[in-house]
Amino acid sequence: MITIIGDSWGCGEWFPKDGHYGVVHAGLEQYLTDAGYPVTNLSGSNKQNEEAIDFLETYLASTPAPTAVFWFVTCPLRTTMNRIYNDPHEFGITQLTTAFNYVDQLAAKYHTKVYILGGLCDIPSEVARLAFDNIIFAINSISSLVIDNFPQSMFGDVKELHRIKSTEASMAVAQLIEKKLDVFQASEFFPDHGHPGRCVHEMIFQQIVKYLK
Repeated sequence: MITIIGDSWGCGEWFPKDGHYGVVHAGLEQYLTDAGYPVTNLSGSNKQNEEAIDFLETYLASTPAPTAVFWFVTCPLRTTMNRIYNDPHEFGITQLTTAFNYVDQLAAKYHTKVYILGGLCDIPSEVARLAFDNIIFAINSISSLVIDNFPQSMFGDVKELHRIKSTEASMAVAQLIEKKLDVFQASEFFPDHGHPGRCVHEMIFQQIVKYLK
């Protein structure tokens, strides 16, 4: 069994269809299923990293451990904290490091491996070079996988900027997010201008299938 966790990027390709906006292709889940792998997808729209971990922990406690967990990591500004008073970059690094440390221990407890996929959050180098026993950085930036010179940033959700207390810091993060959104807007790889299309998910599958052999 393979488990997918994360936000809307883990759900697949999004696009308007029949008057509604939603998932039109199951993405990585579909490619894994087509290849014969049983998959449970715990991803959900707008889900925080903390929520993804909670869903995974509940699942692991009640189900035989999957052979692999693939985690579409999201913007660390998606948090239960109402206000971010310190430097946003420092905050993001701390949030990601804390989350990865916890998941590393969780994976050890249930004898599985967690493979990191940098989705709306491009995994910063400070985190990607950390050593974990049960976490593997499979793709640090999905966007960079398909777009040359992509403006990587761990931030990606403009709706969460209100959490940053400092106006100056908030504006700086907004500029980072705007650069990413501008690229998404212009790229055929992101058909709804915010989520990777099915062809990108197929590339993700091609990158990660080596871990399943």
